[in-house]
Amino acid sequence: MSLLTRLADAVDGVRLHPAVLAVDLPVLAGRVLPELTAAGLRRAPRPAATLRATLGLPRPVNRFAAAAAVNV
Repeated sequence: MSLLTRLADAVDGVRLHPAVLAVDLPVLAGRVLPELTAAGLRRAPRPAATLRATLGLPRPVNRFAAAAAVNV
């Protein structure tokens, strides 16, 4: 936990990968993530949030839409 706290100022985030899923995942879910949340180092995922929306990017133009309109 202390390593994650120290990293919080230097990185945007980390990915936690359980070494043994059946053993480590319950520890991550039951102990590590609640501590990170309580310390303000973890945000809950936003429903329906996409990387595009998070970065404020517009939807790309459909390159096939113009061709379909011409062929009609």
